[in-house]
Amino acid sequence: LSELACLLRSRLEVFAATSADVSERSSKKASKQPAAVVSGGGGGVPVKTPVPITPGRVGIRCKHCAHFPRSSKAKGAVSYPNSIRIMNQTVRNWQRKFGCCVL
Repeated sequence: LSELACLLRSRLEVFAATSADVSERSSKKASKQPAAVVSGGGGGVPVKTPVPITPGRVGIRCKHCAHFPRSSKAKGAVSYPNSIRIMNQTVRNWQRKFGCCVL
């Protein structure tokens, strides 16, 4: 990894969702929640269905603004990947939107 990638990744933390995280997240619209792709009735066409955030679900977040109120966090400051397989992609997405905190 480059020095920049290492620096940016050092700004993230892995955490398990708490009841407070769940209630904060549930106040958002379902369309903004993470979604899983499942086979739909349309001949195997992928359909997005919301995946609920429950206590204990693993997420990643900016460790510098982790305890700010939701209204003060930048978009993408908290993410709940649907699978460990997409964790690297989630980190890259966070890096592209980086800006919620000062380095």
